[in-house]
Amino acid sequence: LGRMLSNEYDGAWAAGSDGRVTKGSTDVTTEYLQIMDEAKRETSYDYSVILGRKTVLSTMVKRDDNSIRSTNEIPESVAAMIEKDGYHYEKSRKLEGRTYCSYYRVLKDDDGNNVGFVMAAEDSDLAESEIDRAMAFMIVLAVVFFAVSAVIGTIVSRKVSKSLTDVAED
Repeated sequence: LGRMLSNEYDGAWAAGSDGRVTKGSTDVTTEYLQIMDEAKRETSYDYSVILGRKTVLSTMVKRDDNSIRSTNEIPESVAAMIEKDGYHYEKSRKLEGRTYCSYYRVLKDDDGNNVGFVMAAEDSDLAESEIDRAMAFMIVLAVVFFAVSAVIGTIVSRKVSKSLTDVAED
């Protein structure tokens, strides 16, 4: 998502006081929100574009007035890690009273300079329930595999035992 947003239009990123975001001379607010909304429908993750340290576009919106729910600035320590590595993962980040698992990618301008970040965030409770379901499935699969192996082992050992007993009796 970050590469696509960075490369789709030429020019510098800018956020106006009216909440509109431009890339060069093109207002990209509506188009990029539609792209992010589609990605959210497909993945259930929330997405945000952060210019500098401030959230300017986000699928995290308040239900009552549709404003961006999280305009939290990224802590300097996190921003430094993203800028150094080009990405960063946080297992637990508080945003507007909820805990999220957050993944950040650096957002670049046309000259390759870091100008912000794209964030994908999943509610921690949802992530934990998905992990719990996957673990439960793996446990059931392991028990079934063990049971099938035990049955096959018992059948094979009985056949071998019977064959050996028949040979010994002859």
